Amino acid sequence: MVLSKMFFYSGAIAVALAVGGVESASARARCAKSFVYLDLGDTILDTKTDHYNPMYYLPGAREFIAELAKKGHPVGLITDIPPEWGEHYPAQAPVLDRDSAQVLRMMDFIAGLMPEDEVSWRVGDAPFDWSAFGQFSGQGEKRVFHGRILLPHLKSERKDTGNPILFKRALRQAKMAGCRALYL
Repeated sequence: MVLSKMFFYSGAIAVALAVGGVESASARARCAKSFVYLDLGDTILDTKTDHYNPMYYLPGAREFIAELAKKGHPVGLITDIPPEWGEHYPAQAPVLDRDSAQVLRMMDFIAGLMPEDEVSWRVGDAPFDWSAFGQFSGQGEKRVFHGRILLPHLKSERKDTGNPILFKRALRQAKMAGCRALYL
């Protein structure tokens, strides 16, 4: 697959694990393209080189996501941001939907809008493009995120604990559309 070669050639390390399993012929017929879930840190963004300051796309990652979307693959994120980021955010008008608040806080973190986090986005780089992963609807506290960003609700759900719940959510999300899921 050309997409894989482009991404691997870029120098990023990625391991493809099918989380799909066997689906029926009717499910395959409903689904045009597999869902592709990516890890945010050190698969899409370099978060280790300068410990989040600044953050930036790994070489080829932005183009890889755009190519997946162009070819019709629903693209998602699986990431280990702190579950407490969904609590009372933003402070002046907290979003009522906890998952949406958590996504909003993550977006602000990556954009370098949280001075207390001492992080930044690399000057001169285009901002992180969230459009492939979903969008918000509503206003103020009633904003709701609709998309494919999967986050831990509890510390025990983080990937580094070995809990497969985020991967199971990805599989469920893809299966609801009659598709397979792939995690890179």
